[in-house]
Amino acid sequence: MIKSIIQTLFIGLKKYVPKGKLTEYENEFWSRKTYNNKFAVKFFPKYIAFEKWAKKPKNKIDILLLNYWIYDVQEVGLKNTRLLKTYIKEYDKIIHKHAMVKLQAFKNVLERKTYLTEAHKKNSEAAMKQIAEWKKTPTPLNEILGKQKIREQQAKELEHEYLNDYHKKNSEAATKQLDEWQKSPLDFEMATKRQKAREVEAKRLESLDINPGGYE
Repeated sequence: MIKSIIQTLFIGLKKYVPKGKLTEYENEFWSRKTYNNKFAVKFFPKYIAFEKWAKKPKNKIDILLLNYWIYDVQEVGLKNTRLLKTYIKEYDKIIHKHAMVKLQAFKNVLERKTYLTEAHKKNSEAAMKQIAEWKKTPTPLNEILGKQKIREQQAKELEHEYLNDYHKKNSEAATKQLDEWQKSPLDFEMATKRQKAREVEAKRLESLDINPGGYE
């Protein structure tokens, strides 16, 4: 009974040991072969400030264990008092709650893995079935390629037709212009003479190194 109570104190009070002394706390405890009242009275106060933490415990239920040490142990020793029983009962509830949360989390992970495995299996089966269908009926693929080639050929033909129309329209316009010039050759000849005159004047001005615009 005393050993069990001391182990409860050791585990429950561990969080109140300074970090720098935690390794020493554990080593000293586990190096013991026997656990008795004399050991507990010397061991726990060496590492834990009971009065300090009783005023501000880290967890609500820890006040039960801290007060058990401060009051019950000092009066009756390491006995299974009402404070200790209440602490163990509440502690077991917390442990059970955490265990159930972890169990549920594990179940959720397992269910998710099962779902993903089934989904992957179904997708794989569907893919294999599709591949098998393609192997049995390769014609659709050939039809798709054939349609693509037909579309490309139609695009080329449309492009060629468009260029022919464009060339035809330009040719018609050019022919029309030539007809107009032939009907009025004087205008054509006059325009040609004026163009030649401009070219001669431009060459003359260039040879004189004069700016035709009149600006330096």
